[in-house]
Amino acid sequence: MKILLIDDREDKRKEVYDAIKHLDSNVTIECIDKINIKDYLPENASSSKDTKAPEDLLAEKLAEQNIDLIVVDHDLTMLDSQLSEPVVSIASHAASIPLCRYARVKRTSNMSKLSDAVEAGTTFSIKIDIENLSNAAKEMIDIAYGFKYLKTQIHGLDNNKIDKGPAYILSNILGDLSQEDYFLQYSISANILGDILELYSVEQNEDFDKTKIETIKRDRLSYIIGYWFYNSILKFPGVILNKKATCSYLNISENGFGEHNHYFKIAQYNGPFSKFQDYWWKNKLNFILDEADAWTGKSLVEKQIDKEIDSCKCIYEPSLDAGYYCVIKKEPVSKEQSLGTVSWLPKGASLCRVGKEPYEQLSPLLGLQ
Repeated sequence: MKILLIDDREDKRKEVYDAIKHLDSNVTIECIDKINIKDYLPENASSSKDTKAPEDLLAEKLAEQNIDLIVVDHDLTMLDSQLSEPVVSIASHAASIPLCRYARVKRTSNMSKLSDAVEAGTTFSIKIDIENLSNAAKEMIDIAYGFKYLKTQIHGLDNNKIDKGPAYILSNILGDLSQEDYFLQYSISANILGDILELYSVEQNEDFDKTKIETIKRDRLSYIIGYWFYNSILKFPGVILNKKATCSYLNISENGFGEHNHYFKIAQYNGPFSKFQDYWWKNKLNFILDEADAWTGKSLVEKQIDKEIDSCKCIYEPSLDAGYYCVIKKEPVSKEQSLGTVSWLPKGASLCRVGKEPYEQLSPLLGLQ
């Protein structure tokens, strides 16, 4: 596993480096700093496109490095070069290398959280909160291994399976073809759809080197599907649920779920992006409830232990049980205190809603419906 870390401040770069290494000493981390930046952006050089654009030069250099993930700071001004986050973003996209970006200034307002929620699933990058470096490092490692796993699996699929589309490929890799139709409900953003169409057009180009097209096609599909899966399907619970969404769905408090989650163990998701994060299959949770003839996870547990446990409460009104997941607060929310008919929520995200109070205050400012 190889991660390229780009931060213009040595102290911050070292903090991120150490946090990743502390969790996984086998990860190779290469850094770009003032000393070696010319190795990535040579002076007076031209790319194979016969341009001197920094993004083209960097893309070609990155493609040679066998990098699994790029982690970049939002502000690179102290490197005193043409290197910037937009340049890195364009280059990583051209080289089909996943990108995580972070900023040292934490944005905590509801406005920024709503903006982030709308942006999720539409871009070829992943925003990381580094206020808690240990959690940030876990997310970075999860992302790196997740993309690498998907790439390995996609390169091993038969051609007839590759041509069946992202939803089939993903459900095949995760070992449950019954989920293909549910994945299909997660609308693919215009950016990602455009990339798929571009990939198809390249494949049909008679001038393109046919000996390279299969490798490039699978590399690109891995890159596209990885972002679609992480930024849309996992970020917007519906098929696969994060821990808070699972607690809300089962109506069990987080503490209660931590104590009694063994009753739901067979529903735990163990695929890509779950090295440090807990996720659960909704369909398998439903199976467990049906088998136990239980309406909620709370009632199932209470039958087993013959004792009442705490329910999962709404973040906006603690007197109400939750049942859903607010994508602004990233917390359990009740139906009464949230909205579900929001145009930018994926159709497959059956547990996702947005809190009424912040949404009604902020959506006009962002031009949302």
